[in-house]
Amino acid sequence: MWSVVRWLQRKLICVYRSPRAKDGQFYDCLEYFVQRAGTKPIIAMGDFNIDAHYATAVRRLKAIFASVGASQQIALPTRCSGITVDHIWTNLFPDSIHAGVIPSYFSDHSGICLSYKPPIVVPLRAPALSPLQL
Repeated sequence: MWSVVRWLQRKLICVYRSPRAKDGQFYDCLEYFVQRAGTKPIIAMGDFNIDAHYATAVRRLKAIFASVGASQQIALPTRCSGITVDHIWTNLFPDSIHAGVIPSYFSDHSGICLSYKPPIVVPLRAPALSPLQL
């Protein structure tokens, strides 16, 4: 299941991949959505049901996101079994984001979250005001 949202000139892709989903079809669809972002900043997050620490399973996922300069932000386990199947991939500037895992008592998954603080752009020199603007 996919949901793609444009948000502040960024693309947000929300993902749920069933554990029974076919790998090839999932990767093809994901690659399509990621490539359509072009040069825009991207955030892809959700339950990928792919262990981020299992090298064979995550190889193609890393390649898809590396093509747009995105990296995985969740390093801690997100399931009570100790694996990381919930992911946040982004190519936003690292100093402007903070990702984390939120414990949950009602699910076998922990929650994942991303906070984003856009960089403040300050002009080097303020434009001169005309007498009419004063």
